[in-house]
Amino acid sequence: MEFKSVTSTTQTTKSPNSKPKAGFKEISKTQIFHKFIIFVLIIILLMFLGFIADFLKGRPFEIIFEAQTWKNELLPLMKSKILDLIIVSFFSIIAGAIFFLSKSSQILSGDDLEKITKKSLAKNKKEGNKEEMALDYSNLGNIYLMRKDLDKAQEFYEKSLEIEKELGNKEVIADQHNNLGNIYLMHKDFDKAQEFYEKSLEINEELGREEEIATDYNNLGTIHLNQKDFHEAEKFIRKSLEINEKLGREERVAKEYSSLANVYLERKDSYQAEKFIRKSLEINKKLGLKPEIAIDYNNLGTVYKIRRDFDKAREYYEKSKKLREKIGFKDGKYVRTSMKMTKIDS
Repeated sequence: MEFKSVTSTTQTTKSPNSKPKAGFKEISKTQIFHKFIIFVLIIILLMFLGFIADFLKGRPFEIIFEAQTWKNELLPLMKSKILDLIIVSFFSIIAGAIFFLSKSSQILSGDDLEKITKKSLAKNKKEGNKEEMALDYSNLGNIYLMRKDLDKAQEFYEKSLEIEKELGNKEVIADQHNNLGNIYLMHKDFDKAQEFYEKSLEINEELGREEEIATDYNNLGTIHLNQKDFHEAEKFIRKSLEINEKLGREERVAKEYSSLANVYLERKDSYQAEKFIRKSLEINKKLGLKPEIAIDYNNLGTVYKIRRDFDKAREYYEKSKKLREKIGFKDGKYVRTSMKMTKIDS
């Protein structure tokens, strides 16, 4: 739908001595009235948001889901009149604010999420909705992974995978092989992890999913790095780097540089390692990725430690430590989870 401004073709000649018409004052009053109405609406909106923020503490997830429902149900009104458009905009702002408040106030707990997901699973089981059941199982796997309960996470990922195989959803099958590969990697069962990553890669190559192929290459590189097979590790990481550079994924490019640096650090080749760390650091500073910057500083400390330049090493270790403390980031490796798939970045 396109809105166009309409320009009047009627020209009015104004005498230098003419006085303002009575309509001038009337327009000014109307504008003031409109501004007053907007001000009142803003006050009401702020009061309503305060109520929502307080109400969220009691029913966090239900409210978030309802907010999304508001958006979906009100979008068709966009084709209606301007008043309908205003109503849609108002509720879209409210819905967006609910999502923001739920995240910024950090009132959502893992226990609440588990409760809601299990409730959803029971409903989908009753209705025989296998696609949604598979998603619920996957989400429960993510919840237990965040709790570091790897056995329970594996159990739910396997249940999800079993259903997805029945349904023939190849993309999700690949994702669940990736998830299970991550679990086995965290268990340090490298052979089993490699088996699942290779299956994920096979399916993703068949489907032409370049981003996921790059992830699979990186994961296989991580496996070989842990097995001290540095040649194979570098080969797979460089393949991942090539794809991410082609796709313009700067954050992932920085991670591949960091992974290559890890390969050279294991080889005690501090000069090649430093080259890739500084490339990673440059991108991470540009993107403002503080956890990754902290890792880069830590790795630079290791570079200087290998060279026995202990003052420089201490300097970078200290920079890394201060930044970690500032942002509350403690681990050198961390797990990212999503409702779609889970990835481990090295």
